[in-house]
Amino acid sequence: DPGEQVRSSPVSETSSVRSALLSSSVAGPTSHSLHNFRKIKLLDIDPRTYASQLTIMEHNNYLCISIFECLDRAWGSKYGELGGSPNITKFIASANNLTNYVSYTIVKQYDAKIRARLIMYFITVAQYCRELHNFSSMTAIVSALCSSPIFRLKKTWPLVSKECNVFLNEMNTLMDSTKNFINYRELLRSLRDVACVPFFGVFLSDLT
Repeated sequence: DPGEQVRSSPVSETSSVRSALLSSSVAGPTSHSLHNFRKIKLLDIDPRTYASQLTIMEHNNYLCISIFECLDRAWGSKYGELGGSPNITKFIASANNLTNYVSYTIVKQYDAKIRARLIMYFITVAQYCRELHNFSSMTAIVSALCSSPIFRLKKTWPLVSKECNVFLNEMNTLMDSTKNFINYRELLRSLRDVACVPFFGVFLSDLT
């Protein structure tokens, strides 16, 4: 995969589900609501809500990155450290955590039908991220779905709908690194007056 990689352990399903639901429709901390909360599973979360929460989280992380951190990445090795780039590291780690989580969530299932449901779920989440111009989370999810451990699930992919396969192929084509990410760069240039969370790997390649 293009861009810098920061490896980390897969995030647990329980903690990720809770993070995705922090701003959703769960009521106050009564014993009844907490009892129901513990029963919520990943597939119970609306994909649009999941994508929205990912976008809010990643947008906040992206806003913390300063120009000086970018200069540190570009010139630090040549002229000495310029203060470090902890927010860039955090932003990349967040995307890599999402990739690891998607992969782990799918491959830990033994049932091909459940795996197929999860793949279609994550494709839908990625598609909503794309609509929200959250290319960071979209790319993280697509990277997981196109990775070798997921791609080699020969009994699972035939169960994935044609529509989801089309969406996945479109997103994968968008982030194709051929000709220096020409498809992705053209899309970014076409965006006007809208919030955007970019795929930071392209920026890092340009800086270094």
